[in-house]
Amino acid sequence: MEIHTPRLVLRRLDTGDVEAMAALFHDPDVRRHLAVLPMDPHEARSFAVQFIRESRTEFRDAGSGAMAVTPWAASVPIGYCGLRPIPNEAEALELMYALSPRFWGLGLATEAARACLEWGFRSLAMQSVLALARPDNTASVRVMQKLGMTYSGITNRYYDDSLALYRLPRFVWQARRGERP
Repeated sequence: MEIHTPRLVLRRLDTGDVEAMAALFHDPDVRRHLAVLPMDPHEARSFAVQFIRESRTEFRDAGSGAMAVTPWAASVPIGYCGLRPIPNEAEALELMYALSPRFWGLGLATEAARACLEWGFRSLAMQSVLALARPDNTASVRVMQKLGMTYSGITNRYYDDSLALYRLPRFVWQARRGERP
């Protein structure tokens, strides 16, 4: 499965992506926003292996998970984006994304996330999408706002951290596109 955008290809993560994901998780600027604990390169690699394994399991079991984000002209992922199942949220999926800091500020996170929403609402039986970010992560909050997600407050329900919660119900997404629910 692949999703194509004007500048990106999103595809399922595989074992060949371990080093790129390890570099992403080892980056202190990325860890600061993802609440990933400080890691040495070995720990980051182990975390990347686990992340890819979990994503592949989520795709197998739920039909969605994290995907590698790769520019058209490259083969190495610059990050990930996807829709992940949320425990105790049968009708909603979590939108998640992270890119290497070299690619911040170019609109790529918004482009990848928009493509995931489009795919999710069209192909999966999801009724709502939620996204979480640290309140001071203004770039991520701005991505959620550009996607038309609505702020729902601060919560610690999902990751034992106080995070800004944004939601986008299916009927709102459809209405904004001029579609009938």
